[in-house]
Amino acid sequence: MRGLVIGERYRLDEPLGCGGMGEVYRGTDTVLDRQVAIKLIHQKHIGDDEVVRRFLREGKLTARLDHPGVPAVYGQGLISEAAHPLHGQLYMAMQYVDGWNVDDLVASYHPLPIGWAVAIAAQICAVLHHAHQFSVIHRDLKPGNLMVTSDGFVKVLDFGLATALGDPSQSKISMTGVPVGTWLYMAPEQFGDGSEVGPATDLYALGLVLYRMIAGAPLFDTRSYADTMRGHVLEIPESLRAFRADVPQDIEELVRQLLAKAPDDRPAGALEVYRRLLPHATGLTALPGAIGSELTAARMYAGVLADSSSEATPAARFTRGDLDRMRRRATGLARSAQAGEAIDLLLDTACQAAMSMGSDHADVLEVRLDAADLMFGNGRYAEAADAFAVLVGDLTKRDGKDDERVLNIRRREADCLVCASQPNLGLAKLQDLAVDMDRVFGASDNRTYDLRHQISLLLDGLGRTPEAIDALEELIADVSHELGPEHSRTRLLTNDLERMNRKL
Repeated sequence: MRGLVIGERYRLDEPLGCGGMGEVYRGTDTVLDRQVAIKLIHQKHIGDDEVVRRFLREGKLTARLDHPGVPAVYGQGLISEAAHPLHGQLYMAMQYVDGWNVDDLVASYHPLPIGWAVAIAAQICAVLHHAHQFSVIHRDLKPGNLMVTSDGFVKVLDFGLATALGDPSQSKISMTGVPVGTWLYMAPEQFGDGSEVGPATDLYALGLVLYRMIAGAPLFDTRSYADTMRGHVLEIPESLRAFRADVPQDIEELVRQLLAKAPDDRPAGALEVYRRLLPHATGLTALPGAIGSELTAARMYAGVLADSSSEATPAARFTRGDLDRMRRRATGLARSAQAGEAIDLLLDTACQAAMSMGSDHADVLEVRLDAADLMFGNGRYAEAADAFAVLVGDLTKRDGKDDERVLNIRRREADCLVCASQPNLGLAKLQDLAVDMDRVFGASDNRTYDLRHQISLLLDGLGRTPEAIDALEELIADVSHELGPEHSRTRLLTNDLERMNRKL
């Protein structure tokens, strides 16, 4: 296929690699005269809707992540020319990354110096932090998907299995029911139904990558699928210091936390991991043939801000005053129609405050709630639903599942899902919530009545009008018994019931 031109501009020059979904070629953009990487979907997958969906999704998600640690996407499309040898195939043109993948780097320079292992992991954290802010979970982070350039910069590749939390079109398991990911680098929750997959899933994979770089071999290598799964789900990893005495104690502890079996037991986020790694990213001498030591133009550019960054030294304590000041600034941004900037500021503030005050501190939770509310108010429903869901989990651990605030945020999460084109999931969550509110507040509480009314209206909106009528009739009977048939609430419900009956 060498020499073929696709998309009227991209020439295939030489194959770079082949995976389960497609092939990657080094190519040339003949319009701009630059090297590119061209990914082609395998011919055998053209009729596979799931594979095609993933390929198209990869282009969109990767393009959304405008970050120096993610290759840029130049274009994606279908080869439609009937006479073309690759007619009907999908392609994606991306930034060409010249370097070594981490697997090859570790194989050639084992043992990899601690400083370089940490520096690579810290750069991965920067990409993950950015991706997670967009609710994008990679799900297939592994050494083969990580490229290190001759300048020492890391590029995270292959978002083909990535998922955007809250997006109904994106599955957490394949249509065949097989868990998504690569055995050796999958988190325990990926071997289940995928319901717990989230940012912590990528952190587990990062822990496995860091383990591989330091120990020189994957954690559960040379095993069958069943044995690998058992290792991830049940076994305690062997200490890194059993392999190398030069592993710092806090790096040992960090890897142990990253590899915790339960997502909630892992570090709070990629930003926290980055800050814990950074003090150890030192002594970065050349790795001959792979990474140079000279001051290149790229290092000069990146070094300007790095040299003045407060992250190079232990972070100053984030105070209540700092938090209040940032919240006021975010409020000002939101009022000035800069909601995106306000949300980013609130999320960053919550991360910084959590480092000093604790992730479950009331003020930190308030900032996170502000960010979620702002997402919802600005139409970022899927992101808001995910943010509310995480808050529900954290507040439940702190205050219990029957806390009124927990119940209120559960309702907000469900509302977001309805607005995010997931009405059936939102309905299911509202119905579960109704059971709990009935138990906590009582069947005759106004909050319970309001929720039951909302559920009936949602059922009607989903075209399930007979079910909506049944639910509304039960609600009217309860309200009429408690408040009387002439009460304004009873009359409002009766009007809705009459409207629904007219539709049948």
